[in-house]
Amino acid sequence: MKNREIPRSYYDEVKNAIYWGEILPKLGIRLKKVNRAGLTSRIWNYRCKCIFHKEKTASLTFFDKTGTFHCYGCGESGDIFYFISRYLTDNKRSLPRVCRWLKKCFNIPLPW
Repeated sequence: MKNREIPRSYYDEVKNAIYWGEILPKLGIRLKKVNRAGLTSRIWNYRCKCIFHKEKTASLTFFDKTGTFHCYGCGESGDIFYFISRYLTDNKRSLPRVCRWLKKCFNIPLPW
Protein backbone atom coordinates (compact mmCIF):
# COMPACT_ATOMS: atom_id res chain seq x y z
CA MET A 1 0.00 0.00 0.00
CA LYS A 2 1.26 3.43 -0.90
CA ASN A 3 2.20 5.67 2.04
CA ARG A 4 -0.46 8.38 2.34
CA GLU A 5 0.21 11.89 3.56
CA ILE A 6 -2.24 12.99 6.25
CA PRO A 7 -2.70 16.77 6.56
CA ARG A 8 -2.19 18.41 9.95
CA SER A 9 -5.72 19.84 9.78
CA TYR A 10 -7.10 16.28 9.91
CA TYR A 11 -5.34 15.61 13.23
CA ASP A 12 -6.72 18.83 14.69
CA GLU A 13 -10.24 18.07 13.41
CA VAL A 14 -10.25 14.63 15.03
CA LYS A 15 -8.87 15.90 18.34
CA ASN A 16 -11.61 18.56 18.46
CA ALA A 17 -14.42 16.21 17.36
CA ILE A 18 -14.03 13.26 19.75
CA TYR A 19 -12.81 12.73 23.28
CA TRP A 20 -11.15 9.87 25.14
CA GLY A 21 -14.43 9.13 26.94
CA GLU A 22 -15.96 8.28 23.55
CA ILE A 23 -12.96 6.46 22.04
CA LEU A 24 -11.87 4.14 24.83
CA PRO A 25 -15.22 2.39 25.49
CA LYS A 26 -15.35 1.51 21.77
CA LEU A 27 -11.98 -0.19 22.21
CA GLY A 28 -13.31 -2.09 25.24
CA ILE A 29 -11.27 -0.18 27.83
CA ARG A 30 -12.92 0.55 31.17
CA LEU A 31 -12.25 4.04 32.48
CA LYS A 32 -12.49 5.95 35.69
CA LYS A 33 -13.13 9.70 35.53
CA VAL A 34 -10.45 11.42 37.54
CA ASN A 35 -11.28 15.12 37.35
CA ARG A 36 -12.80 17.71 35.09
CA ALA A 37 -10.21 19.25 32.79
CA GLY A 38 -12.24 22.08 31.33
CA LEU A 39 -15.34 24.20 31.63
CA THR A 40 -17.58 21.93 29.54
CA SER A 41 -18.90 18.64 30.87
CA ARG A 42 -17.35 16.67 27.98
CA ILE A 43 -13.73 17.42 28.90
CA TRP A 44 -12.36 15.09 31.59
CA ASN A 45 -9.20 13.30 32.59
CA TYR A 46 -9.48 9.52 32.79
CA ARG A 47 -7.40 6.77 34.32
CA CYS A 48 -7.18 3.01 33.83
CA LYS A 49 -4.70 0.16 34.15
CA CYS A 50 -2.02 0.40 31.49
CA ILE A 51 -2.43 -1.89 28.50
CA PHE A 52 1.29 -1.65 27.67
CA HIS A 53 2.57 -3.29 30.87
CA LYS A 54 1.25 -5.31 33.82
CA GLU A 55 0.31 -3.34 36.91
CA LYS A 56 -1.93 -3.48 39.97
CA THR A 57 -3.03 0.14 40.13
CA ALA A 58 -4.23 2.46 37.38
CA SER A 59 -1.40 4.64 36.08
CA LEU A 60 -2.44 5.23 32.45
CA THR A 61 -3.96 8.71 32.28
CA PHE A 62 -5.85 10.26 29.35
CA PHE A 63 -6.15 14.03 28.96
CA ASP A 64 -9.18 15.20 26.97
CA LYS A 65 -8.05 18.81 26.81
CA THR A 66 -4.87 17.99 24.87
CA GLY A 67 -5.93 14.67 23.28
CA THR A 68 -2.91 12.92 24.78
CA PHE A 69 -2.17 10.07 27.18
CA HIS A 70 0.67 9.20 29.54
CA CYS A 71 1.46 6.16 31.67
CA TYR A 72 3.21 7.08 34.89
CA GLY A 73 4.33 3.45 35.30
CA CYS A 74 6.09 2.64 32.02
CA GLY A 75 6.44 6.15 30.54
CA GLU A 76 4.47 5.42 27.35
CA SER A 77 2.80 8.55 25.98
CA GLY A 78 1.37 10.00 22.79
CA ASP A 79 -1.76 11.27 21.09
CA ILE A 80 -5.08 9.74 20.05
CA PHE A 81 -3.66 8.39 16.78
CA TYR A 82 -0.66 6.76 18.41
CA PHE A 83 -2.78 5.09 21.12
CA ILE A 84 -5.37 3.71 18.69
CA SER A 85 -2.61 2.49 16.39
CA ARG A 86 -0.80 0.71 19.25
CA TYR A 87 -4.06 -0.80 20.47
CA LEU A 88 -5.28 -2.00 17.05
CA THR A 89 -2.00 -3.18 15.56
CA ASP A 90 0.11 -4.10 18.60
CA ASN A 91 3.26 -1.97 18.29
CA LYS A 92 2.89 -1.06 14.61
CA ARG A 93 2.10 2.51 13.60
CA SER A 94 -0.61 2.24 10.96
CA LEU A 95 -2.25 5.63 10.39
CA PRO A 96 -4.40 4.49 7.42
CA ARG A 97 -5.90 1.77 9.63
CA VAL A 98 -6.56 4.29 12.41
CA CYS A 99 -8.28 6.64 9.94
CA ARG A 100 -10.50 3.81 8.66
CA TRP A 101 -11.38 2.86 12.25
CA LEU A 102 -12.31 6.49 13.04
CA LYS A 103 -14.53 6.59 9.94
CA LYS A 104 -16.25 3.33 10.90
CA CYS A 105 -16.84 4.23 14.56
CA PHE A 106 -17.36 8.00 14.44
CA ASN A 107 -18.18 8.70 10.78
CA ILE A 108 -15.16 11.00 10.45
CA PRO A 109 -14.26 11.30 6.74
CA LEU A 110 -10.94 9.94 5.52
CA PRO A 111 -8.26 12.58 4.89
CA TRP A 112 -7.53 11.37 1.35
